[in-house]
Amino acid sequence: MTTQDRSKTVRVRIVDECPDFSAGQLDLHPAAFAELAPTSEGRIPINWTFVACDVSGPVAYKYKDGSNAYRTAVQVQNSRLPIAKFESSMDGATWTEAVRQNYNYFLNDHGFGSGMVQVRITAEDGQMLEDTLPPVQASLVTAGQAQFQ
Repeated sequence: MTTQDRSKTVRVRIVDECPDFSAGQLDLHPAAFAELAPTSEGRIPINWTFVACDVSGPVAYKYKDGSNAYRTAVQVQNSRLPIAKFESSMDGATWTEAVRQNYNYFLNDHGFGSGMVQVRITAEDGQMLEDTLPPVQASLVTAGQAQFQ
């Protein structure tokens, strides 16, 4: 994401939602805010837009601590683009959409079961990637096979 105000630009990564803010508002890290205005101003009007992140390598998937076969949360990491949808399939034919939580994990309330699971992520621009993840193990990070263009 790039923010612009007073002809200044800063590039930051959005990592979660701020439930107390209105749609389109951002709570910037103090260092990022200081690039745009003195932090003493508190709130400033900005224009912002999503941009591709400068990352290398494939996307990665992290099982949230506390995840198990019956209730599974996964975070997509190292993605060039914002993730619009996360789906999982245990049979390769039926896909279940997980719900994005405000702490930036996708939650499947029924879990992934005890075996390997296929996942499909869709970027905001419609690109899709499919990967196979190992059985759920809390806090495990697994590299995917590819990256969005």
